[in-house]
Amino acid sequence: MVEHSPEPSLIICHNAQGRAWFRRNKEIPEKWFPKKQLDRESYAYDIQFGSEKECKRGSIPADAWFDRYDADRYEVFEEAIKMPNNETLTLITFRNDGMLEE
Repeated sequence: MVEHSPEPSLIICHNAQGRAWFRRNKEIPEKWFPKKQLDRESYAYDIQFGSEKECKRGSIPADAWFDRYDADRYEVFEEAIKMPNNETLTLITFRNDGMLEE
């Protein structure tokens, strides 16, 4: 779904050990590679390691997800949900066109 979406987005799956896998669509430049470990600032962290059981969503600084020198300049929209096998699935949508420039 993400690979064919017109929205600049990626989906990331985490378990207790870190990132299990991710997929991005063609709009997301490869320079935006998600961190291996969940950041404590992310909603996904609350779901994977905290007591949160429902879906959480909202805007969040991009540096919670990406370890790049310029990530702190941007925000992304995060939607995270707990999966039955103790994994967390997160949809990240880019809301700033500046992030899409090569």
